[in-house]
Amino acid sequence: MNDATAELGRCNINFGHGIGNKQQRNCQGPALLTGFFKDTIFMEQLGKLPPREAADTLVYRCLNSVEPFLITIHAPTFKQEYLEFWQNPESFPPAWLSLLYGILCCSIWMDHTTDSNVAGLSLPSDFEFYRIQSAAFLAKSDMAIPGKYKVEAAVVYLGMEYVRTDNLKTDVSVLLGLVSRLAIVSGYHRDTQIYNQITTFEAEMRRRAWLTLLVTDCVVAYETGLPRAVPSGLGDAKRPRNLLDEDFDPFTLDLPPARIATGACNRMVYMEKMDAILSMAADIADSAPGLTSQPEKVAKLCEQLNAIRDSIPTVLRIASTGSSITDEKMAIWRSNLEMTYQRTCCVLHRPFLTQEPMDYQTQSFRETCVSAAQRILELENEIFQVYSRKTSNRHRIWFGASRCVSDGLTAAMVICLELVYRREGKGPMNPVASDQLIQLLKSLYMSWKSAPRISFEFDEATKILAVMLRRLGICSQGRNTDEAGSSRQVECCSSDLIPQETCPIHGVEDEDLVSSQNAIYELLSIDTMEDIFDWTLWDHEMHLLDNRSYN
Repeated sequence: MNDATAELGRCNINFGHGIGNKQQRNCQGPALLTGFFKDTIFMEQLGKLPPREAADTLVYRCLNSVEPFLITIHAPTFKQEYLEFWQNPESFPPAWLSLLYGILCCSIWMDHTTDSNVAGLSLPSDFEFYRIQSAAFLAKSDMAIPGKYKVEAAVVYLGMEYVRTDNLKTDVSVLLGLVSRLAIVSGYHRDTQIYNQITTFEAEMRRRAWLTLLVTDCVVAYETGLPRAVPSGLGDAKRPRNLLDEDFDPFTLDLPPARIATGACNRMVYMEKMDAILSMAADIADSAPGLTSQPEKVAKLCEQLNAIRDSIPTVLRIASTGSSITDEKMAIWRSNLEMTYQRTCCVLHRPFLTQEPMDYQTQSFRETCVSAAQRILELENEIFQVYSRKTSNRHRIWFGASRCVSDGLTAAMVICLELVYRREGKGPMNPVASDQLIQLLKSLYMSWKSAPRISFEFDEATKILAVMLRRLGICSQGRNTDEAGSSRQVECCSSDLIPQETCPIHGVEDEDLVSSQNAIYELLSIDTMEDIFDWTLWDHEMHLLDNRSYN
């Protein structure tokens, strides 16, 4: 509420004229919410497509990527509709055109992310143009009324707004409320057996769209700290079957049996398990403040969480630490599921990190939390040091990069508290050596600092990690005397580095540290473990990162 009040103060409302003088945002927020596409010049460009050959390349590039996020699009059907579109463009409704522009936008984003020469630069103008086109045709379709293609187009557009936003995603949360309401009004949350006019094909695609929306809702709620747009347990929609797009089409009368999850057929299972873990994580976060007085409830929730993990098919499960994975796409999906599970373990058990007195059960919960945090850092280092080095993997990583930052910072905070706890000599020592935990923190710092795609989130996250390392006495800070007027720098001690790795010098402006990390300094400068640690404030600061998020 403080943030919202501060934002109202920036609006410069002119009550004398009865309207607000809006800030010129240059469409920094979601185009569907800002009304940017109402500009006259833009309207003259509405519906402008790239040349046929270029459009073909972009469309097929996206549809052939088989990313879990794109299960809302039945690739063979859309390809056929796309061919028909070029024969008679005027016959296609605005919602389908919005979906087309969303696909073009997604493809450009993938190309940009996987190109090492431009990955660190701003998204190209074509991305912005097609993003706004997608929003304009959505608005033109009248989102207040259910209709064909509307929800699917809105979900794809929502995904593009999510991946382009590398700061606090409150605007995406607002947009998610609009899209989810459209889906609910359209009946996507209900079992389609009550709708006789819906075909078997349409029913299955509606299930896919609803599942994608639920996963996105949980992810955005997790990152922003805002409630989910879709209430828990709403509706009775069934889960989509684990089928390839080739297994059914618009003329299918009865769906074939679900396939066994394999390397080629696992998108639906991946999304279903991600939704199950994230939903439970959201429920745990809602009840977290009272869990310290209910250890029995914590143990029961832990059993339920482990049961979900055990239900994950072998092809999507990391069997053990350091296991060899040859399929890099599967490795990333496995790591994402495992990190989501471990992050939920952290959220469930972290209230016991500073709990006194430390009896056997409390100590067990604390060790579980630290172990989960350690695993998150190991997986993040593997993703960003190994798999991201191959350009073909980068778009898969960056689909979930924002969540990785949130997960990594939470895990790093747990490790920091554990190291402080050990420094004070309280309680039995965890089997994992302190040096190993310190090395994980420094490795995460190096992984994020050298990430192939620089973003606001990663820049701020590395600053926060640098603060953590200094407060723990792991890094030394000094002045670079080679350049006049240079800023404060943080340099990791060379004796503690990973073999054959160099820790980059990370320039941190004094102003940045003072303006954006004051709360982090306060949280990390506790003198004793008896001090009350405000996890709610920590979550808020991790999501806010910097007041510049609102500029």
